[in-house]
Amino acid sequence: MLLESHGWDEAVLKPAVSADGYSTERTSLAEAAADQIVLDSMLARGDVIIQRLVPEIRSQGEISLMFFGGVFSHAVSKRPKAGEFRVQERLGGIIARTEPPQQLVEAARDLLTIHARGCLYARVDVVVTAERFLLMELELLEPSLYLEHYPPSARSFALAIQRIA
Repeated sequence: MLLESHGWDEAVLKPAVSADGYSTERTSLAEAAADQIVLDSMLARGDVIIQRLVPEIRSQGEISLMFFGGVFSHAVSKRPKAGEFRVQERLGGIIARTEPPQQLVEAARDLLTIHARGCLYARVDVVVTAERFLLMELELLEPSLYLEHYPPSARSFALAIQRIA
């Protein structure tokens, strides 16, 4: 079994192409056999990503860092409601602007330099643990950029578009 072989207590199952937590499910060692039907159904529709459920997501949530033309713009913290692991607002999550540590901004920028050099925009979603930050997603295609949480970001984005036009 996948969870056992990786030493995971819990995992998240989600379509490889998705948005806003669509069809994102949780499973655990205890429930994996019963949840196989859920995974089979998801696989019948397309590719599936299986990730370890990072425990800190429940208590600390996720940080999303937005970059325009490789330049850091702003960040938001996304926290799930009590008893939930998904951070989307439609599921009760709370999203608010945050000031991430400079070390996190630099690590995210390094990741983009290596894997997405030249991208007009990108969102780097991470969970901070006691040891390090863990990349959850690198959003390059139509991510929410949370412009409403930092109004000057709309101008920064427009200027990044102008630079490549």
